[in-house]
Amino acid sequence: MSSKSDIKFTNLSEYIASAAYERAAIPIFVLAKDRILDCNPAAVSYMGLSQKSQCISIHPAKFAPEYQPDGQSSVAKAAHYREECYANGHAEFFWTHSNKVDGLSESYVRLLDISIQSKSMVLATIIDIKALQDEIGRDVESNRAIDSVNYSLLNEHKKVIDFSSIVSKTDAAGRIIYANKKFCDISGYEMDELLGRNHSVINHSDVPKTLFNELWRTIKSGKIWQGVIQTVRKMVIVISLIPPLAQYLILMAKLLNILPFATILRA
Repeated sequence: MSSKSDIKFTNLSEYIASAAYERAAIPIFVLAKDRILDCNPAAVSYMGLSQKSQCISIHPAKFAPEYQPDGQSSVAKAAHYREECYANGHAEFFWTHSNKVDGLSESYVRLLDISIQSKSMVLATIIDIKALQDEIGRDVESNRAIDSVNYSLLNEHKKVIDFSSIVSKTDAAGRIIYANKKFCDISGYEMDELLGRNHSVINHSDVPKTLFNELWRTIKSGKIWQGVIQTVRKMVIVISLIPPLAQYLILMAKLLNILPFATILRA
């Protein structure tokens, strides 16, 4: 077996980069497209795994709960920040993942675009929030405990809403960044087909544009809109927010951009 001293490097910079990656105390992942291409030993330990091969070629969302604390699905959130990284060269965000040893664990993720030639790659470094809390004091721990309770409540709300309603989320430009299963079923698209597409993909040509202009203007102002809209599948859907949930949903709309909800009435 070769020792570390037997490993040959073409120059000092190559050695420093390799040593910094392999010996770093913080978890580091290399992502190609939407899969984990490589990671350092600290990342294996952080994920509660026994060896690197257990996470190679796996989508990061497979190591996370279905929904993140901010309400986004893990799949949608990962895709959003990956694209932001490619567009801007970097991206930063909070992320909750499922550790096989400790359960849910929160982190702060920094992405760096390290694409080379025609191969798109992202370097992801992870800051363990719990470890950071241990260093800066218990007051922060108390705040995070409150956040954990809020996350549990949010997740329960989402389960009820997803069971009974069509839900989609867009950015300010109207591009879809989340859709629940009912929305996918009624539109005929898979989640990955919807992400990044304009919400107008389900608009029916018989519906006047003035109606959609009114809908978006109302929702963006934080108010409740309800009415009848025909989709491309010629189903009639009523966009309505259930009164007891109105305050919660308006808050969600402010926190999560735009969250249209709908109940179905078949024509």
